[in-house]
Amino acid sequence: MISRAGRRTRRPPDRAGGAVGNRLDARRPADRGRRVCAPRGQDARRGGFTLMELILVLLLASILAGLAVAAFHGSLQSVQARDSAERIVLLLRTASAEAANIGKRLRLAFDAQTGQPFLTVQADPLNDPTTFTPYHGWWVDASRLQAGVYVARCELTGPDAFYEPDTDPDALAAVNFYFDGTSDSARILLARRGDENVWAIEIVLNGVDGTITQRRLDPEENEQDAKLIEDLSQTP
Repeated sequence: MISRAGRRTRRPPDRAGGAVGNRLDARRPADRGRRVCAPRGQDARRGGFTLMELILVLLLASILAGLAVAAFHGSLQSVQARDSAERIVLLLRTASAEAANIGKRLRLAFDAQTGQPFLTVQADPLNDPTTFTPYHGWWVDASRLQAGVYVARCELTGPDAFYEPDTDPDALAAVNFYFDGTSDSARILLARRGDENVWAIEIVLNGVDGTITQRRLDPEENEQDAKLIEDLSQTP
């Protein structure tokens, strides 16, 4: 732009926007400032649950939760009994090998109050063969029974078993492991008393060849097992 004095002057910016304003307006969306309203009518209404439906859902959930707790409780008792049986089997095998290794007799017994296993060792086989002292080892501590599992019975079955004089016939027998690798033959019965049933596992040790077998007592398949389970359930 040229003024009357012949000088070129700068044109002031267009207050109304001019070319710059037109370019900015072109970049603006066509619906700027337009409000989008939610549709009215039945499509805008969201569905919900009735009180009866909620009551039925809660009732069904409580029933399923009760069944799950009962099933879990029964399976937990079974797992505890089986795990304790495996610990006793490992203790029997290790005690037999340890007696042969140290050249002394080891004796496995069970506490009358807690039912936990413990080992004693022959202090002096030559001069004092009847004295036994506590024998400690990590594998002995690892054989502790699970909570609620106890030794219901432990009886010697072999003809050459070592019997102590003046022993209560109803007491839990002690199992001896000898330095030649043999041991007393014994039958150990583990039990886990539940709310409605008793889980029992029988462990049989053959002292001659060292074989160990275990089985779960099944009262539905075996009458003797059923009688034994009934006796265990009535024992305080």
